[in-house]
Amino acid sequence: MSIQHRAASRRSLTVLLLLGGLVLTGPPSAGAVGPPPQVATGLREALAASGQLRVIISVAEADERLNEDAIALRQQRLLAALGPYFQLQHRYQGIGALAGMLSARGLDRLLGSGMPRLSVAMDPSIHAYLDESVPFTGADKLKRQGVTGKGIRVVVMDTGVDVDHTDLRDAIVDQICTLVPKDRCGPAGKVADDKDGHGTHVAGIIASRGKRSSFGMAPGAEIVALKFLETRNTGAGSDMIEALDLLLKRDDIHIINMSLGTNLLYEGSCDKADAYTKALSQAFGKLKAKGIISVAASGNDGSPTKMGAPACVDDVISVGAVEIGSDAKLASFTNRSVTLDLLAPGVGIDAPVPGNEVGSKQGTSMASPHVAGALALLMQAVPWARQDALEAVLKENGQRPTTNVGGNSVSSIKVDKALAALKAITPTATQSMPATATPTTAPPSATPTATATEGPLPTASFTPTPEPETPTPSRTLSPGPTTTPTPSIAPPSGAIYLPLLRRAN
Repeated sequence: MSIQHRAASRRSLTVLLLLGGLVLTGPPSAGAVGPPPQVATGLREALAASGQLRVIISVAEADERLNEDAIALRQQRLLAALGPYFQLQHRYQGIGALAGMLSARGLDRLLGSGMPRLSVAMDPSIHAYLDESVPFTGADKLKRQGVTGKGIRVVVMDTGVDVDHTDLRDAIVDQICTLVPKDRCGPAGKVADDKDGHGTHVAGIIASRGKRSSFGMAPGAEIVALKFLETRNTGAGSDMIEALDLLLKRDDIHIINMSLGTNLLYEGSCDKADAYTKALSQAFGKLKAKGIISVAASGNDGSPTKMGAPACVDDVISVGAVEIGSDAKLASFTNRSVTLDLLAPGVGIDAPVPGNEVGSKQGTSMASPHVAGALALLMQAVPWARQDALEAVLKENGQRPTTNVGGNSVSSIKVDKALAALKAITPTATQSMPATATPTTAPPSATPTATATEGPLPTASFTPTPEPETPTPSRTLSPGPTTTPTPSIAPPSGAIYLPLLRRAN
């Protein structure tokens, strides 16, 4: 046999051994070292009682930024070790995690797999968190200057959006539904239609066109309606991770708003708390690297020291609610912890609801889109500014009411002050992006479309090669078009009210 044939045979044998190892039930990587798998509190007892549970298994640490090949290899090794004792439901491409039904025997297999960096937790239940005025935040002043969030695209991850509402139909540029099976989504052209009202209300706070309801925070912004919650405002954490995995593939979005969270609350940063939050941390870290800002409601349990996920993740801007009026104050239901970032109106907010109507809601769910809208205004006005700068000016140029948690002082947003401060530290507000942030995609079109994004998520490809541990370079997203201000949109006379809602559990 020639040297070339022997080399080819050796390579073929290596591939066969790798592939063969994928169907073995023993440890797929002998000699692996590292801490034992992290098992969430109560998981063993719950498995013993029920026999099997829906779980999320993280195959990476929160701060690992693995590329898709590395993720696929780890996932495949774990699936081989678990064998028939794990029924796969979600296999993510850009996030190092799996979700599915795990049996008690499967947990034993996982613990004996020999794979490092594993953690497993119960798949958490996700629910929507449910006016204060736009003038309170200073956004009305920016509208009069022609700053409306034009060209900035915001994803509303929620129960969907009423695509026919007169205040929102011109704002919606795309629809996504990740519910499985697909018959749980709306019909063609309305796949993300909202039958509950929560998502419509949230989208209205951000981008209401002011025809029936009042103007939203950023009445020129565009909305991507992402429906992943059921009509009763509930969903699974694994479904949320699937939605984020899908968004990682896109280069046409700027902000993600999540007026939702878990019943389980966390003290401080939760990036490494369990398998679910580790997967979230990976996702939001990669989204931030692409220039996408993630905003989430802190929750409505009234906790003075804890918040739910995703608000507790480091790369997410967490938002609590305030009640404004003659005696503005922190809303009593607001969760807060040392990682709380900002406050915004969240009580008695009027905004669009399905049926072409206007309704009033309250909660941190309403506060979060106020901040998402404020960020859209800043991104349009100062398109070169990155997330850390935008977040910093909002934090440092806020107003009362404020709250202090563990030495962390948090104030209510005042977007006009924030924009003035941002412009003051730069030569002009239309300065070009630095060379290191050259955009790779064209700014999104401001022309609304009725095209719906449907179909299953692509499955992860597996290449049996040595596991790469370095992330692939991420693409940089332009934070928005550098255009001259659009004609100002005159607000109606009197107070402008927007909806912030809390859903009772």
